[in-house]
Amino acid sequence: TFIDTLSQSLVPELTEEQLCAAGLTAVEKANAAVYQRSQQEESCRGMGTTLVAAVCKKNKALFLNVGDSRAYLINESGIRVVTRDHSWVQDMLEKQVNTVGDQEMLYEVIHESNIDTCLDRMMEIAMDRGAPDNVTMVLLKYEKEAEA
Repeated sequence: TFIDTLSQSLVPELTEEQLCAAGLTAVEKANAAVYQRSQQEESCRGMGTTLVAAVCKKNKALFLNVGDSRAYLINESGIRVVTRDHSWVQDMLEKQVNTVGDQEMLYEVIHESNIDTCLDRMMEIAMDRGAPDNVTMVLLKYEKEAEA
């Protein structure tokens, strides 16, 4: 639902404001679909929306997040959280109880050239530290376009 809704709005001439509005609309529709299903199916009671998305255009990125999810920016300057987790995980971070620490993530990204191996290693660290089994990680590599 999120991808379908957002994809219908993505056109090259979108302004930043329009892109933000399209992203929020897509999040709202996805959340409504999850909520509706949680109300209709007994096995889905209490289910909630978890989402992290990045829409990249040239040298800018729009990050959207809902639920127990985070996005990080990792570059030559280090690592920085660019979203706020909306769950007990954020409370753990604020209390310095990390599943995978920032420095560990930075180390894995810098020292592992294979993205899948890097993600596997970070997942292993998170699971070893008691993360729930519904952890998802995505690593997006941004490369500058060659100048003509």
